[in-house]
Amino acid sequence: IIADNSENISLIITENTTVEASYKIDTAHYTLTYGVVGGNGTLSSDSIDPSPALVMAGTNIIFKATPVDGYQVAGWYSDAACQIAIVNTKSEQMTYTISSLIESTNVYVKFEVIPSYDIMVNTNGLGTVSAQANGVSVDIIENKLSVKRHDRVVLTAKPEANQNLNDW
Repeated sequence: IIADNSENISLIITENTTVEASYKIDTAHYTLTYGVVGGNGTLSSDSIDPSPALVMAGTNIIFKATPVDGYQVAGWYSDAACQIAIVNTKSEQMTYTISSLIESTNVYVKFEVIPSYDIMVNTNGLGTVSAQANGVSVDIIENKLSVKRHDRVVLTAKPEANQNLNDW
């Protein structure tokens, strides 16, 4: 056993040899800063509050984004200007985890209005179509139905007398 913490060791080999480099996490502390850019929700940490904080190296940190009604996560960023996206994150992602903090780190989340989409509803023949979004009846106005992203939409065909639904 060689108890030496220098980066290099010198050996003269005269037989099969096993060498093991043993590492341990640095006991340093790093600055962790996190927050919401532009409002419309909150960002919390499972273990670090408030921001900024000095956090021990190797700490695992889970962040949870909570948008206000009508908003969703637009993205996760390492700068308050939202110019540098955090690798392996995406929009609509509600949590972000740092596995083993190894440097000073910034985490910002930005929220955006949940987008709306239009469904054009046309009929060919005699009949009407009704709609529900998330279990609630909604109006089709001038052949158009507007819904939010991820809404569950059910369209129901209602043929008039002596008519059958041929297809969608």
